[in-house]
Amino acid sequence: MVAEAGPRLPRRRAVAPRSTPASATTATPKASYLLTLAKVKDLYRTRNYEIALVELVALEKQYPNDERIMSMKGSLYEKVGRRQLAREAWEAVLALNPYNLQVAEALQRLGK
Repeated sequence: MVAEAGPRLPRRRAVAPRSTPASATTATPKASYLLTLAKVKDLYRTRNYEIALVELVALEKQYPNDERIMSMKGSLYEKVGRRQLAREAWEAVLALNPYNLQVAEALQRLGK
């Protein structure tokens, strides 16, 4: 007696594994927004303004239109004596949020 075989399935062809794009494997992980801001605040408190600025500029690449980052960047530029860059950063904040009174006051103070 011959057992009846079920439906015949097609043979699977060998498929080469998918390669991961180079950009996916070499991309830098996204920095933690809150941890980086906390680090920047600590650096500001200890008067390490240049290092804080480097951290913020890197974070700004991931969050380009972030009002808080631009505002902090303006304060840091002011601390390192780059008044024009401080003005540009704060003006960009006011372009996003014209009701930001802290930044408006900082710009007025800078103008004096």
